[in-house]
Order: sequence, then structure tokens, then C-alpha cells
Amino acid sequence: MLLDQVKLDIETWERAGTHRTATQGDKATDRWLREEIARCGQAPLTINYEFERLDIEACRVEIGELEIPAVPMFDAVPGRAEGVLGDQIELVQYHATDQHPATLAFKRARHASTCAAMIAVGVEPSPRFALLNAEGYRERSNPPVVQVAGEHWAALKQAQAQGAKAKVVCDAQFTPTFATNIECRIDGRDAGAAPLIVMTPKSSWWTSTAERIGGIAIWLHLLRLFADQAPRRGLIFTANSGHELSHLGLDHFLAANTDRLSDAHLWLHLGANFAARDSGVRIQASTPHLMERLSGALADQALKFSATPVAERPAGEARNIYDLQGDFISLLGSNPWFHQDDDHGARVLDLAKLQSICHGITELIQSVADA
Repeated sequence: MLLDQVKLDIETWERAGTHRTATQGDKATDRWLREEIARCGQAPLTINYEFERLDIEACRVEIGELEIPAVPMFDAVPGRAEGVLGDQIELVQYHATDQHPATLAFKRARHASTCAAMIAVGVEPSPRFALLNAEGYRERSNPPVVQVAGEHWAALKQAQAQGAKAKVVCDAQFTPTFATNIECRIDGRDAGAAPLIVMTPKSSWWTSTAERIGGIAIWLHLLRLFADQAPRRGLIFTANSGHELSHLGLDHFLAANTDRLSDAHLWLHLGANFAARDSGVRIQASTPHLMERLSGALADQALKFSATPVAERPAGEARNIYDLQGDFISLLGSNPWFHQDDDHGARVLDLAKLQSICHGITELIQSVADA
């Protein structure tokens, strides 16, 4: 991996701004990826699927003179509500990760709630929003739920203790449009050999540089490499939207390629956060043999990592492949800026770590592609 090229990729990614599905930033990323595929002498494919984008007009919490900015929970129905805080308006905490105890408790409270609206406050005290992925985007439910930054927890708890009234304003509408996946298919030397599928998300809540650029950078590196040196096996590259919305783009890819799923030799999932500074790397694989190969590839680069047990359902888009009983290897990580709007800039990245991971993954994928 050439660091100069990676730095250019990072600059282009960041210029797009917010990468939420089917927004202008997501469309800018589409244009860039198509240009890079064409520059490699390959044919880019833009795959559209029907999508309802949540367009936010106003979102806040009002308590007397206090006005707190908020962001809708994207799998809740928008609306307005007013009532006593802690009674008609429920106050709960959550964390940006799905399996955090606070998030699990929030999900239980949401399922059981009979209130008019909910205010969900980030567990970590931060001036930034740390949004939760909308796992129920297809089945949006009542009541309205808004997310606010963790720094407001103390003020909200004090207002609740005083029996204050709160007003939740969540004015938004779902706009019918199209979302996109970007694909490229590189022929191998042996047309009868089962292909490799390389997938990474291209959408996120914010700029999300530490979250997404590791996957995007290695996806592009492998694309450039194999476009120049055709391996024995063909490769299918897919960069999917809808990551933050229950993996809508990957689900569309899977539905549109049912004939290829059973044929795939291996799926490489380039997931979130593994390029983040001051963070851990986690690996996942469908079999002990693949786990051994993946762990060996990273150990050869002197990288430290943890591993999801093979029998456990993995995180990220790898879970979709696990559910289909496909063979996969997967990279994830932790991220101090996870789902926050300040996840951008050079300070959030560890380029030396990214380069080492890329070397290990490239050697492994080259070996598999030529086997």
C-alpha cells in the first residue's frame, strides 16, 4: 500500500462530508469510486435500489428556556410530543454500540414504552453526538425517539427531578428516492474457479474517517492490484450504502445475486474502525481454518488483535454472510470517535497500522485468489 495514495484517498473521502445513505456526500463517494474503477481500466457498476431517505427539518428538546439540539432515531416515527419529563416523556441512556449494556437496556425500555416520546442520551459525556445505528429501519415504530449528546444528561436528570415539562420536536419526512451500491467485477484467468467477493460499507452517519477509511482504502488497493494483475479466481468488489440503516445495501446485493452466493469461494468483509488511532483490531472468520489463516496474516505483520469466537454470530456485515452460511474473513476494530461527528482528520488515523493490515490482507487474498 502506497501511503501517498492512501493520503489522497483520505482527502477525497473527507471532502465528501457527511456520508449518510443517498445524501450528497454519499453520491460524491459514488462518483469518486466510479472514477477510480474506470482509472483501473475496469467497468464500474452503479446499482440503484428503492429507498426512503429521512430528511430532517427540525429536531430538538425544549425545557423552559433550555433548548437542546437532537437527532432523530432513524428507525422511529417522527413527530412532536409534550409532557412531564420522566412520565409522558421518557428519559433513557444508550451507547453507540449495539451490544453495550446501556443500549440493550434502552432497547428493552423502547419496546415496553407507552410514553408519548423518548429522549435517548449518550452514555459517554461528550459535546458530540454518538448516534446509534437504525437496526429497525424497515419497520419504523412509535414513539418518536430523539438522540442527544451525553453532556446534557445531568441537566435533563435535574429537570426530571424537578418535575419539569419537556417538548420533543422531531419534524422530518421520509422522501422516496434511490440508494446505490458501487460494484466492479474483475475476471480471473480461470473462468470456472469460484470467485472472491470483497465488500465494504461506503455510508455512515457523519464523515466517519476512522470508522470507514480503512475498509475503503484496502478495497481500493485490492481493486487496483488485481485490475493490473488478474489472479486465477475472479473477484467481485461491492461498496454498499445503508450500513447505518440495518445493512440495506448489502441486503440488496445479496438479493440480487442469489445465484452467486453459493458459488463464492470466500467473502472478505472490510468493516469498521480498524484504522483508528488508539484502538483495537478484531478479526472474525467462518471456520477455524480461515481464522488461523487470517490471524497468521496479521501476526506476520506484528499486529495485535482480538478474535470473535468462530461459533459466535459476527458483528458488522459479516453477520449477513454468517446467516447465509458463507465462508468469510472479516476485519473490525474499536474507535474512540465511534459514530461521532468529530471522526475526521489526520488525528483519528493510525496510517502505520493501516499499512501493516493492508500488507497482511493483500498477501492472504493474493494466495487465496491464485489457489
